[in-house]
Amino acid sequence: MNFKKTLRYVFGIFSVLLVAFTFLLLGLKQILDQSAVKSLVKEKIEHFVNLNVNYTSVETILFPFPGIEITGLRIEDSSKLICSIESIVLKFDLSRILNQEFQIRSVEISQGEIAIERASDGSFPIQSKFKSDAEELEEGREKAEEGPQALFRLLPKKLKIDGILLIYSDFSNQTHNEFLVKELEMKIDKEDTSIHLNLFGELNKNPINLISVTSLVKNDWNFSSLRTNSQLKMDHFVLSQMGDFIQIFPKAELTDAYFDVFVKLDKESENHVSLEVAKFLFTGVKNKKGDTFPFFSMSTKLMLQSEKQELNLREFKMDYGKIANLSATGEYFKDPGSVSSFRLASDRLDVDKLLTYINLLSATDLSKSNYFKENLDSKEQKKNPTPTSKLPDIAVDLDLHQLVASGRYISFLKGPLEFKDPNLQFKNLQIGIFDGSISATGKFDLKSMYLHTDAKLTGINVEKAIGSATKDKLLKGKLRSNATVDLYLSQKGRPQTTLRLKSAFHIDKGQLLGYANFIKPVAEVGKLFNFSGASGDSTSFESIDGSILLINQRVQLHSFEMKGVGLNATGSGVYDQGGKIDMKFTVALAGVVGRAVKLPIIYRGYYGKNFAFIDPVWLATVYTGTMLGGPLGTVLGSMAGSKASEKVDETIGGVKNTFQSIKGFFTDDKPSSKTTK
Repeated sequence: MNFKKTLRYVFGIFSVLLVAFTFLLLGLKQILDQSAVKSLVKEKIEHFVNLNVNYTSVETILFPFPGIEITGLRIEDSSKLICSIESIVLKFDLSRILNQEFQIRSVEISQGEIAIERASDGSFPIQSKFKSDAEELEEGREKAEEGPQALFRLLPKKLKIDGILLIYSDFSNQTHNEFLVKELEMKIDKEDTSIHLNLFGELNKNPINLISVTSLVKNDWNFSSLRTNSQLKMDHFVLSQMGDFIQIFPKAELTDAYFDVFVKLDKESENHVSLEVAKFLFTGVKNKKGDTFPFFSMSTKLMLQSEKQELNLREFKMDYGKIANLSATGEYFKDPGSVSSFRLASDRLDVDKLLTYINLLSATDLSKSNYFKENLDSKEQKKNPTPTSKLPDIAVDLDLHQLVASGRYISFLKGPLEFKDPNLQFKNLQIGIFDGSISATGKFDLKSMYLHTDAKLTGINVEKAIGSATKDKLLKGKLRSNATVDLYLSQKGRPQTTLRLKSAFHIDKGQLLGYANFIKPVAEVGKLFNFSGASGDSTSFESIDGSILLINQRVQLHSFEMKGVGLNATGSGVYDQGGKIDMKFTVALAGVVGRAVKLPIIYRGYYGKNFAFIDPVWLATVYTGTMLGGPLGTVLGSMAGSKASEKVDETIGGVKNTFQSIKGFFTDDKPSSKTTK
């Protein structure tokens, strides 16, 4: 019995609620069917702007929230169509609609076009159509000044757009761009002052996807209050779809070029911002000849700490096809009192080819694009000289392998660099080159362009080193050297004229080849001394020691000493500008009478034209003995040769008066001071 009473009671309450809800719906429909409500959108738009607003129909919606649907909305300026929307659905807040207060809960806009124009004088004609005295505009300004929370209360909770084409025509720079909003959903949380955004669109038919959650944790419009977690993705973004943009690259052909991008931006605290370029791939680049360049890809992770003015490079990776790669980490401090530090690493880096690619894209002419040309003109008018400030100190640790620079292969480049404005300093910088290594310490003044370095060379393959500068085969062996280099790399004049080089060197187990084989003339007379160490084409040696001094493009060779097979040699001389040579070497051979025979070898003339020859004075003296014939002549010739050898170091000059020179050798007299020079 009690159960039946309870059931009737529940049924009665339900019936009352149902009747009440029915009357509520009828009341809502009656309210929404009022002509004032149906003309709400038209009145609101015309209240803001001086434009003609028309629509096809307005229908009432009751579920799931009460509202209206406007179809065939058209907004025109005279006869020019500005906006055409197939459907707009406005849903209202149920709690306020009964009091005939139409607080918009959500907005849904589907299918249509919105055209925005910029006139040739740079103005937007649509701006003149807005009514500056509109109450809602003034209310919006006041709410914005109060802070985000007051403004957010005026906004709908949800905005949904699909199939809306935004057309932007700029007659000031003759550009035309279209952005298709394929799908946009925005949720607004008035309590948290946050916006959740999900956008799928196309910019000039290039797909773009943006996902973002943004909020303001304080009731302030400032950076410290901002929080965001956003992602931007663009796949197969074709540059040629961007009007005349590609024309600013005069050396590149970018008709088929496109890029893929995936970027993440996070700000989860007051002062920390994280930016991650998870993917950047650029491909399809060609030069004007039609040569295709490899793909370029990059990824990076950055952390900005605004209170410390610190930029943390957590990761940087770059690949240029199979030609080059580079990775980097480090920290950058804006404070000049702090030292920023970075580490660069690579296992292949063809600098030449990479620079060719960079130069292809960096050689820009912004005047080729109407948009950039307009901005260049405005910047020129506002251009003011900016005061230079001291750059922060930066330390870089290099760990690079398999480099190619200026056509030269460098197996490794390792060590520290320090930038202290204006000097770039390096200490024990290790360079692997020509099968050996160089350890360099010095500095480069970026202001005066002056370079000073002290270098230690070990195990350098001399043949490869010379081969990098000339095709001539001159010398083989392993070089060990201590060198000091001073150079001004000024853009004015020729830097080589300022080069100063001082070096002491040692070469192990090698060969004199070609033009450098000053022993070659010895092979022609070697039978006189039972010597067969020189084959004529090359001369082997155990070691060579010496020093050189280069000043004003003039190389001075000092203290040259060679230890060979069955012979030794000493020498000195000068290699001057234009390939002019003036050198003298003395080759010591074992004589048949037990005394060393010294052969004076002379280089005089020009490189490649005049070859090494035996001093004709010495040669004539030796022949004095050999022309006598027989054993006695050989002995006398050797003795004469020994006698002449003792005078070699005193007659280093060239033979300009042959008679006087021969007389000096034979009579043991020095040339007269009256000898013609």
